[in-house]
Amino acid sequence: MGEPTGRYNGCSFHPPARLVIIHETLLFGVDAINVFSESLSNVTALALSLSGASRIPFLGVLSTAASSTVVYPLQHLRASSFPKLQASLERIKSSVLHTLSNNQHLTLTEVFKSVLTEALSQHHEQTTTFHQLVGYLPQLEILVITPLQPQVALESLNKAAHSVDLQMVKNIQLVCIAKESSDVEASNSDLSDAASTSEVDAPSSMSASDVIDTVSIAPDSMQFENLFKQWLQDDSTEREHIHIHLPDDSSSSGAAQTLKCDIIERMLPPSQLPSASQFCLHTLTSYTGKAQQSAPRSSTSSLQLSKTAKSSHNSGQQSDQPWPYHLKALATVKATGICDSVVFGTPLLLRPTACWKLDWEELDYNQRRFHVLVQLLSDQNDALILGKDILPVSTAGGSSRPMAHFVAMACQTNSALLLRPIAIGDLLLPTDSSVALDGPVRPEDIDTMRSSLQKLECLDAYNPLLMPGFLMKALASGLAKSHSSESGKTQLVAGKKRKPIQRPVQAAPASKKANRETGHDNTESNRLVFKPPSSTASYSPYGSKAPTARHRLGQRYGAVAVTWAPETNPSSKNDN
Repeated sequence: MGEPTGRYNGCSFHPPARLVIIHETLLFGVDAINVFSESLSNVTALALSLSGASRIPFLGVLSTAASSTVVYPLQHLRASSFPKLQASLERIKSSVLHTLSNNQHLTLTEVFKSVLTEALSQHHEQTTTFHQLVGYLPQLEILVITPLQPQVALESLNKAAHSVDLQMVKNIQLVCIAKESSDVEASNSDLSDAASTSEVDAPSSMSASDVIDTVSIAPDSMQFENLFKQWLQDDSTEREHIHIHLPDDSSSSGAAQTLKCDIIERMLPPSQLPSASQFCLHTLTSYTGKAQQSAPRSSTSSLQLSKTAKSSHNSGQQSDQPWPYHLKALATVKATGICDSVVFGTPLLLRPTACWKLDWEELDYNQRRFHVLVQLLSDQNDALILGKDILPVSTAGGSSRPMAHFVAMACQTNSALLLRPIAIGDLLLPTDSSVALDGPVRPEDIDTMRSSLQKLECLDAYNPLLMPGFLMKALASGLAKSHSSESGKTQLVAGKKRKPIQRPVQAAPASKKANRETGHDNTESNRLVFKPPSSTASYSPYGSKAPTARHRLGQRYGAVAVTWAPETNPSSKNDN
């Protein structure tokens, strides 16, 4: 459903090509393989179902098993190739039972080196395809999943990475599967020590150590899905995304206070899903039928910050580039004074920008001021009201764009700002909050309601990860069903015999027969004549001109019959 790559109003979105390497050993276990396969399938289905630019444009899966190194070759990921990916993951489930180490004669370093070489080779072979589809050569991001201990796997992977060319590799993430969930924290605490030890052992090859990140996770679906969901986020540092303009600092030189921030999507926009209508409620006045379900319109007050929205690929129009957005601080308000009913839209997180185009001094200064702002808002329990497109209203035709407002609150971690659109007066509808109650409340009604509520589970906090919605499974099932139905239609059409097209047949004229007998072809006395199939009389609407492609197409499907007819009056040829 998404495009291979995208530009949002002139800003490029260039996700890397991703290759997953499965280190198949007897320590992996069938349960962990099943969880890995299902999680990768679900997240891939979710990515393919999102509209806009593709967040996972290229994907491949490799295995360290000697019998099946290439599980799913690195290729452009499309909805039509999703069943093939599912079949490849099913083969991994069956092969792990029979993987009695065909690589026992190789060391762990040699195994990692072999599969890394294969990954780089596939990336090199797809260079032409990359340029044709997206117009650029994406870097390669490698994910290595192993059941080994982090220290052992990191040491061997580090040595293997030193012996290959990492010029086009963006990152190598080593994911170690812990046996129990309780072992994850202990394993992660030892990773920094293992990385530093590995660097000391090989100080001359720091480039390999710089691209390897190590993490330990538990073998459950939640952590695997969160691991793959990282692919859906844009972590590029090409440009800062938002400038927050605060009032001038009167205590110093009077310079404007401008904070530069990057955007982090807190959740996927439901409006980009094919089942978008499932996530919203409509009244009779807002529901517009199937068109509303497939492509719901977003509010004009929304910031439209999705960095994967499909837009024009014309990079020459620099005037259309909105980044960075300029939000002006209008006021502060108590966080308790904001009603949830006037806050809407997809929440976004703001953090200090990491744009590499800025000076280090500016990045450091901007980061310190950003954290001070977050700390002050948190201590005072305040929120910041921001305005976008603060333009004076034109006296001729009014403002061309509405002025949108946003509220920025300090997160509980005091390390980021939570940004959400907030309603403006034009959007509010009149409501009557006073509901008249006829008579006093009866004690038996209170007891009945209290008894009903006590039967429910009481949660201290709402954790979305513990509230399954089965979205990804539904999307994966839909993709598989749509592919199977399309395949069935194709086979049905291919099985039908086409009836031959009946075309009128006309005997060769006498002049043609005479030409064949004499060995001469008097082309001036013969020409192409077009006539309808239902007519027996020849006619020539185009004279001696050759039939165009449109007429040849009509001839093929019986709309126009083409026959040879002698020229009745060759002298009139030049008159046509």
